[in-house]
Amino acid sequence: MRFIVFALLLGCTRKTAEECELEMECENSITQECAGPLTSVSLLQPSVCDGQTLTSNAPDAGFSWGETTVVYSTEEASCSTQVTIIDTTPPDFTCEPSIHLVRNEASEDLSVPLPEVNDLCDAAVSIQHDFDSSLSGAQTTTFTAIDASGNQSSCTSEIHIADLFPAQDLQVLSGVLNEDGQTSIELGWSPIESMDVTDLKLERATIGGEDWTEITTLSFEQYRTSLSLAPGTAWQVRLTSMGDGMEGASSKPIAVYSIQEAGYDVRDVTVPRIPFPTTLYGVVRAPTNLTGAPAPLILLLHGNHGNCRESLDSVDDYCSTNQDHECPWSGWVTTPNAEGMAFQAETLAAQGYIAASISGNAMNCRDDYILERAQLIVAHLRAWHDWQNAGSSPLSDELTQYANLEMVGLIGHSRGGDAVSHVPTLLQNNPEEGVHVESVFSIAPTDFHTAEVLDTHYATLLPACDGDVASLSGREIYDRSVQDGNPVWQAQALYIGANHNFFSTEWAYNDGGWVCRDAEMVGKEAQQGWLEATIGPWFQATLEQGAFRPDILAESGVPPAVESWAGRTLDVRWSFSSDDRLRIDDMEGSDSPNTNLLDEANVFDDFITAQDCYHTNCGSAFDHRKGALVLKWDADSTATAEFGMGGMDILDFNMLSFRIASRHEAWNQGRALQDAWLVVKDMDGDEARLLLSDLQRVPHGHEGSHETDILQTVRVPISRLQDEASDLNLETTSAFRIEFPGDGLRGSIYISDIELSQ
Repeated sequence: MRFIVFALLLGCTRKTAEECELEMECENSITQECAGPLTSVSLLQPSVCDGQTLTSNAPDAGFSWGETTVVYSTEEASCSTQVTIIDTTPPDFTCEPSIHLVRNEASEDLSVPLPEVNDLCDAAVSIQHDFDSSLSGAQTTTFTAIDASGNQSSCTSEIHIADLFPAQDLQVLSGVLNEDGQTSIELGWSPIESMDVTDLKLERATIGGEDWTEITTLSFEQYRTSLSLAPGTAWQVRLTSMGDGMEGASSKPIAVYSIQEAGYDVRDVTVPRIPFPTTLYGVVRAPTNLTGAPAPLILLLHGNHGNCRESLDSVDDYCSTNQDHECPWSGWVTTPNAEGMAFQAETLAAQGYIAASISGNAMNCRDDYILERAQLIVAHLRAWHDWQNAGSSPLSDELTQYANLEMVGLIGHSRGGDAVSHVPTLLQNNPEEGVHVESVFSIAPTDFHTAEVLDTHYATLLPACDGDVASLSGREIYDRSVQDGNPVWQAQALYIGANHNFFSTEWAYNDGGWVCRDAEMVGKEAQQGWLEATIGPWFQATLEQGAFRPDILAESGVPPAVESWAGRTLDVRWSFSSDDRLRIDDMEGSDSPNTNLLDEANVFDDFITAQDCYHTNCGSAFDHRKGALVLKWDADSTATAEFGMGGMDILDFNMLSFRIASRHEAWNQGRALQDAWLVVKDMDGDEARLLLSDLQRVPHGHEGSHETDILQTVRVPISRLQDEASDLNLETTSAFRIEFPGDGLRGSIYISDIELSQ
């Protein structure tokens, strides 16, 4: 709309310049109510003499809200009129009766949608509200619109906030190739932490695709479900949280694949250290869809076991010595030791890996033969490399070419677990072109030749009821390998109630009865369920740079989905060492325990004992070949151990961690758990306090008669410290302190490996 400014003449007769004696006179001021964004105003022009030209800055389109000075001018004089447009009309707007918002993660700061406002005069109206984004559920929110004149109006909306957080830790728990060619996949995830989630939508898409299709809807209470995949299937799957009629956040997608089986049996192969030609025999499981980037190759090797059975149905195995894979006794059958680890291979194949469980039958029933087994693994890797280069192999060319030999993982059980721990060193000393072992998972290994795993990610599993390797010697490989100058991820799991044999589907004898009562053992289903649900996350983190599952990081207990799949509550205690760490104290220095590795003082108050020890003088139950600090306190003492940090800046690290074990001695009688306050303080005396039991369970001892104290890791998040004490200055950290409050029970522990890490 165009506004016209009207001018009225003052009614004088123009005179010549000589006759004119008029003085220019303007109206003093005009005040008018706003009629819109621009308001027309009638102005009287001043009289001027004939021949004079009158100009002004009056806007042709009309006046905006506020004050405008209109100036009239001639060549000789000027005057002005003040025009004021006032606004007494409040803004006009209406609130939505009900607004629904979704919070996708706990830290998300929600913004409330503002209502549309119309104001007669002001295009930029401010809107204020009392919405509290930290609340969940329904809240009545008042919106107030205020224009530039201070006119205001209000309305209210009922705002509903639904916390629809995503499912976490979605993973493949198990993959099984069925006789009909179908693949059964078991998925698991962490229970949803939001009360607003009512359903979970399981969706699929092609690998790398964006077009998601619903598979099914699940109850929010679920944290396990099954899939059946036809041959050739390759999907990415995710879970989307649903509630209040809305979709929330989706979990991080994971890939699932249908499985195919294959194998090879190559005779008369010469292998270094093995004094006879032998067999390369492999039971292979792989995805049926071999498109996309090459998949890491994972080799699995069983341990020392009988290699002959009277029949396929027999569960008793007998030893014979042979140079090939088969049992040499006429009328007997070969013990399928390689097939005993096929369940692990199938679960890995369902996640996209090529996995080959290889036979060491020719190495079995002989003394030692650990390094021979390690060379056998290298021979298999060399054969895969040769098959790729030759363009032909006992497997399909497509399968052979799909294997990524630059990203190899190894799994070994018993003597096989010892052997895989030597392979990285063998390849570092004598590299195989195009072959690189990146990650090793060792199950209940022996330790015949003091293996040391360097520049390779390493995990070891210690079954607490291991009657075969009762020394739990895998902890020695872990302790030797965790050292300065070895920047890799390393982990150790003490599996309470697990025996040695049941990590193979073919090893039927329960060896755990030698060290544990039957009621104290978890059983075959639980051992195999936990293992297949754990090796995948380990290799995804170490071969594919994925996130570690929290329990592997020693930051939580066994995930509920894994326990559900295993069929019972589990107790698995992890040690974890980061690839980026700074040691504070390892209790082994010449000035230990009074001075730490930062050359700062350690102070111990009100302990009966506070001294360092090393292996044999730590006590008969402490089998670690490393240093530790022994702390012992009375029932009524408030004992404190403080480790000086000299005002250092720790903000470049994510975690402060240490290893701990409750000592197996009568002094701890009556105590089920060890607990303490973990305190970090700065140079100004400000401090943050966290309770040990809020971070990690540290039980006293474990079920079974095998009296072994195994260290476990406790990790203290640096972010938690800052949350606990906002005044704490972590750029000037003075000390880390452990306080054992007098709780009526005396106690004694080992402490070791205090460090900062990522």
